[in-house]
Amino acid sequence: EGTSDRQDTEASSQSAHGFHLDSPASVTGGQGGGDRRAIEVNDGLSLAGVVRQVATLVPGEATQSILRLQQNILNNLKSTNKAVTDFNIFSEEKYSSISPDLTKLAKNLKSIKTDLDY
Repeated sequence: EGTSDRQDTEASSQSAHGFHLDSPASVTGGQGGGDRRAIEVNDGLSLAGVVRQVATLVPGEATQSILRLQQNILNNLKSTNKAVTDFNIFSEEKYSSISPDLTKLAKNLKSIKTDLDY
């Protein structure tokens, strides 16, 4: 019975002192100000403290390397996106210039097919 009481006390303590998250500014309509409380973890550390502790688990060189790789990927994606956008504009211009000719040719082919079917 003593073990059960201790487990109940621990469970209620965890729910009472667990993570507490504020609504994001986009949900509350605010600009991130107002009633902003630190996210508290069971041992009393703020979110910033938890982030610092997690950051110490990964060497700084590895973090910097990951950031450089992510920046390279971002630059490549931006470049690719620009190339695709430019190609889409080019394709739209070319299609609009040949569209009337394609319509005439399609009608011609339809007429030829109709003649061949008879």
